[in-house]
Formats: sequence, structure tokens, C-alpha cells
Amino acid sequence: MDGRIMGENLRRMGLDTKWLEKQLKAQGYKSEKEIFLGVCDSDKRLSLFATEE
Repeated sequence: MDGRIMGENLRRMGLDTKWLEKQLKAQGYKSEKEIFLGVCDSDKRLSLFATEE
């Protein structure tokens, strides 16, 4: 949470930070620091919740 990437959780799903960065950009974010919480389901669909500014 709070912009910290949980690398072990990504690896368990067979994903990496490059995949995550691509997903962030596709959803209009520049950095993981903009995200409060990201949730990825078993179909590798990523839901992102942004921090309040």
C-alpha cells in the first residue's frame, strides 16, 4: 500500500515490475507513488486506487 510495490506478490503471480509499470501507464499513471492500493485478480486484471491529492 501507499506506493510500495510488493515484489514477492508480483512474482507469485508470474508478473514483474515491468508488467506493473506498463499497466500503470495504460491506466494513465506516471508512477506507483500515485497509487494507494492496487489489486490484481487471478485473470491478471489490475484495479488501481489513487492517492488523494
